[in-house]
Amino acid sequence: MYHFSYRDPKAINSSRQKFYNGTLRMFVLMASKVMKISSLRIFYVIFFILCANVSHAAVPIFHFDIPQQNASDALTALGQQADISVIYQYDVIVQFRTNRLKGRYSLSRAVNILLLNSGLQAEFGEGGRLVISVSSDVGVEGDNSVHALLSDDSNIIEEITVTSEKRETLLQSTPIAITAVTPDVVEITQVEDIRDLQMLAPSITFNNAPAGTQVYIRGVGQDDVNVGQNPGVAIYVDGVYHGHGFTNTAAFQDADRFEVLRGPQGTLYGRNSTGGNINITRKKPTFEATAKLTGSIGNYGAKQCSISGSTGIVDDVLAVRGFYLYKGRDGYAKNLVNGDDVDAEDLNSTAVSLLYTPSDDLEVILRGDYQKSDTHNRPRTWLEDVPGVLPPGVPGPLASGARSGGRKTRDVYGDITTTQLLELWGVSGSLSWNYNDLVLSSVVSYRNSRRDSLSDSDGTDLPLLTIDLEESAEEYSVEVNLVGNALDERLDWIVGVNYYSDDASLYAVAPVVSDAFGSLTALRQYSDELESMGLFAQANYHLTDRLRVTAGARYSKDERDAVLTGINTIGNARVSLCENSGISETWETPTFKLGFDYDLTEDAMLYGAVSSGFKAGGINATVCNDTYDEEAILAYELGFKSAYLDHRMTLNGAFYFYDYTDMQIRTWFAGQANFDNAGESRIYGAEFEFVAKPSKGFQVAAGLSIQNAEFTDAMIGDNLILGDPDVDVSGNALLRAPDLKAQLVLQQSFELKSGGSIHARYDVLYTSEYYGDAFERDITRIDSNTLQDFRLTWRDGLVNGWMVQLYVKNLTDEEYLEWILPSDIGGVIGMYAPPRTLGLRVSYSL
Repeated sequence: MYHFSYRDPKAINSSRQKFYNGTLRMFVLMASKVMKISSLRIFYVIFFILCANVSHAAVPIFHFDIPQQNASDALTALGQQADISVIYQYDVIVQFRTNRLKGRYSLSRAVNILLLNSGLQAEFGEGGRLVISVSSDVGVEGDNSVHALLSDDSNIIEEITVTSEKRETLLQSTPIAITAVTPDVVEITQVEDIRDLQMLAPSITFNNAPAGTQVYIRGVGQDDVNVGQNPGVAIYVDGVYHGHGFTNTAAFQDADRFEVLRGPQGTLYGRNSTGGNINITRKKPTFEATAKLTGSIGNYGAKQCSISGSTGIVDDVLAVRGFYLYKGRDGYAKNLVNGDDVDAEDLNSTAVSLLYTPSDDLEVILRGDYQKSDTHNRPRTWLEDVPGVLPPGVPGPLASGARSGGRKTRDVYGDITTTQLLELWGVSGSLSWNYNDLVLSSVVSYRNSRRDSLSDSDGTDLPLLTIDLEESAEEYSVEVNLVGNALDERLDWIVGVNYYSDDASLYAVAPVVSDAFGSLTALRQYSDELESMGLFAQANYHLTDRLRVTAGARYSKDERDAVLTGINTIGNARVSLCENSGISETWETPTFKLGFDYDLTEDAMLYGAVSSGFKAGGINATVCNDTYDEEAILAYELGFKSAYLDHRMTLNGAFYFYDYTDMQIRTWFAGQANFDNAGESRIYGAEFEFVAKPSKGFQVAAGLSIQNAEFTDAMIGDNLILGDPDVDVSGNALLRAPDLKAQLVLQQSFELKSGGSIHARYDVLYTSEYYGDAFERDITRIDSNTLQDFRLTWRDGLVNGWMVQLYVKNLTDEEYLEWILPSDIGGVIGMYAPPRTLGLRVSYSL
C-alpha cells in the first residue's frame, strides 16, 4: 500500500518512539485511577496525546463517496470529488479494481484507502496532478511521492465500516462509543453467543440466568428476563429487534460481524436501549459460488458440524445462501443423586436467505431461520442457608436434611432432572433503494418463540421448589428510514418510523413443600399484548471542515394490555389472588440527543454528547393489577478516537456520567417478587480500546472499562429478612456492575515456506467482583475472575481451502458463579459458568 507523506522517515521513527513512551505512560496512569489516585492526570495525558500532532499544518479534508468498481471510474470520481487532476493510462488501469471510499478524508488518506492492495500506486506530478501507475517494488523518492514508509503493508489496521447510525460510516469517524467485531475475528474466535462476545467487548457483563440472558452494559441491563419484563440492552439481528431474554440464548447463526453500542441509544433505536445495543449482522448471499464445511470435536463429548454456501441463480440479479448447524455435548456437571449429566446441549439450527438486486439502486433480502434445542436446563445449586429468613421453627433446606453442592463444586444434588425445550423461528425482509442522494430502507419481520422448562429451583435433593414453566412470544416489527443530505452535503439527516407488536404469555406452576404449612402450589398465568411505535429524526451539520454538530429527537408510545391469574393452593385450601384480571397501561416518552465531533487532526477526533434513553414501563407478571413506569437515563459523554503511526495503532476512549432515574428494580413484598420504580442512581466511568500492529504478523489489542455505579436513593424489599422489609440501599453498588474489566489480546501470525500460515491467539478477560442483589452482602457477591482462551490455527495459504484449529476456552478452568439470586425459601441459589473446554475444529472452503 502507498501513502502520501511530507515527513522524513527518521522523524517518523522518532515520533513513533515518543508515542510508544506516551502510550505506556497513559496506561500507567489509568492503572493509578484503579488504585484511587487522582483521575485528573488521565485527562491530562490523553489530551496531550491527542493534541500531539495538532501543531502540524491543517490538511484539507474532502467528502468522498466512491463505490468499489474498476479503477478508471473510481479515479475519475476521485478527481471530481477532490477537485484534482488525475493522470493514468486507461487501457492499463481499467483492468484493476479499487476499494470503496466513503467518508471525510485528506487526499493522502483517501488515496491510501482507495488503492489498498489494488496493485496501483500514485505520485504527484507537475502542477500538483496525481499520476497513477502499476505499483513496483521500489517506491519513488522525494517529498512529492506516494510511497510506503513501512515495508509491510499488512501492518495497517484496516478501516472498519459500521452501521450504528443506520447508515454506513467508518468506525474511527463515528462519534459513538462502539466495539466492532469484524468477520475475520468472528471466524478465528468462533463467536457463538453473548458469553463469547464479552471476551471481545469488556463493557458487557453477561449472566446466563435460568430464564434467559442478563446482559448489562455500563451497569445498565435487566434483572429479570421472564415474559412481561423489558431488557435494558437492545439486541438486533439484521435490523430486527429481539425483545425477550429467553430468545437471546440462541446461537448466533451464520454471523458476519457484531457491533456493541455503549450508552443509551434512545433517538435512533428508542425503547429498551438504556444500556446500549448489540447489533448482529449475518452473512449475505453472494453471486459467486461458495461453500464451507466445518466440523469440531471436544471434551465433554462436544461435537459440532455446520455447512454453509452461496450461489447466484441469475447473474447479478438473484442469489441464495443456506446455513445449517448442529451442536451437541454432554453435561458440564453431574447430578450426584442419580448420576445424570446436567447442562447438556442438543441444538439444530438452519437459515436461508435470498438476495434480489434488479438494478444497481435496489437491493432486497429475504431471510428465514429456525432453531430448536432440547437440553438439560442449567442446574441451580443451593449455596447456603441464611438464618432468620423463614418463620421461627421453620428450618432452612440444609437444616432440613437437604444435600447441596454448595460453593465447592459445579455438581449438584437434584430430586429431578431439569429439562428445557427451546424452539425459535422467524422470517424477515429488508429493502434498500437509492434514489439520487436519498436512501430509503425498510425492515419487516415476524418471530415466533417458545420455551418449556422444568427446573429444580431449590438446588437440593429434597422436593422443596419445582417450577414447570411455559413461555411464548409472537413478535412483529416494521421500520422505515429515509437517509439523505442537503446544503451541498454539509447536512446529513435521517428520519424514520417504527412499529413493534408483541403477544407474549407465561404459564408457571410451582409446587412448594415446607415443614411450616405442608404443601403449597402457586399458579401464575399471564398474557399481554404490546403495541409500540416511534417517530425519530436526527441530523448532523458540518459547521466547518473539522467541526460537526448533531441533534436528534424521538417520540415513543407503548400500549400494553395484560391478563393475569394468580392462584395459591395450600393443602386442600384454594386461595384466589385474581382470576383473568385485566389491566391496560399507556406510556409516552420523548428522547433526544445533542452532540458534536471535532477533528483535532486528520487521524484524531474528539466528540461529546448529551442524550437520553428509556426502558419501557410494564405490568408485573406475578402480582395482580400492578404496573410500573418507564425508567430513564440522562447521559453525558466525552470521547475520542485516534490513529497513529500511519494507522498501525489506534486508541479510542470515552468518559461518561449517567443520571439514572425511576429505576425498575426487583423488590419483595409479602414473599412475592415484583418490579417497581424504586430507585435512582449515578454511574460514571471511563473506557479505552487500543489496537496496534507493531511488527509483521503481530497484533496486540486491549480494552479497559472502569466504572463507579451506585444507588443514590432507593428502598428495596429484602427477601432475606423475615417479612421482606424495605431497606435503604443508598450508596450501595448497582447489580452486575463490576468496577473494573480489562481485556488483552495477543495474536501472532507466521508465514510458512509451503505457502500456508499459522496463527496463535491468546485472549484474557479480567472482571472484578460484583453483586447479584442490591444489599452488598458477601453471600450474593460474585467473586472476581480471569478468563483465558487460546487458539492455534493453521491455514493452507489459499483464499479458499483448509483451516485447522486447536482451541482451549477457560484455559485455567476458572470456577466461578455466573448467576446468583436470594431465594424466598431461606437462602441463596446460584449457577456456575462453564468449565475449561478444548477441542479440534476443521473447516474446508471452496
